[in-house]
Amino acid sequence: MPTYPKIISILTILFFAAGCQTSTPYQSRKKPVNDFGYKDKKIANGFYKVSFKGNEYTSKSEVERKMLYRAAEVTEKNGFEYFTFDDLEVKKTVEVEPYYYRNTFDLTPTFANTMTPYRVTYYTNGYAWAAADTGRNIDVDDRYKVVGFIRMYKDKPKTLTSIEASTIKDKIESITDIQ
Repeated sequence: MPTYPKIISILTILFFAAGCQTSTPYQSRKKPVNDFGYKDKKIANGFYKVSFKGNEYTSKSEVERKMLYRAAEVTEKNGFEYFTFDDLEVKKTVEVEPYYYRNTFDLTPTFANTMTPYRVTYYTNGYAWAAADTGRNIDVDDRYKVVGFIRMYKDKPKTLTSIEASTIKDKIESITDIQ
């Protein structure tokens, strides 16, 4: 019969493992603690640079939606009702990371030296006793960042591309749990 400390340990490990693979929440991006989320910078009165950066589990459409929501928030916080994009850019970063696994030939080493990327040598009491080529796999992570420059207005501008901040916030909140 499993003991309660073992069950609690297993549940804790599962909880933290599940939390590691989630998309970027709607949060402020503040280095060095947090490199993912939204960031905005005032350029001039009624003109801001707004961005949202997602981790490898955040889709392109989710990053775009969260940046659009942030643009609407910034507009309302500054006392404006409408905004337009002067410039909008989607950036994709692809991180390719090889990782290695050991081919142990069913041997259990006392110590494994994995500092050499393509070769693993096993040691016992300081003597090398087996060497094996490692298998290589590639881990590819796509990360998206959307950067936009917004111009804000008190009244609806004559351009067709103006966006009402409150309307866009309501629509995004109705289809996703943004907070």
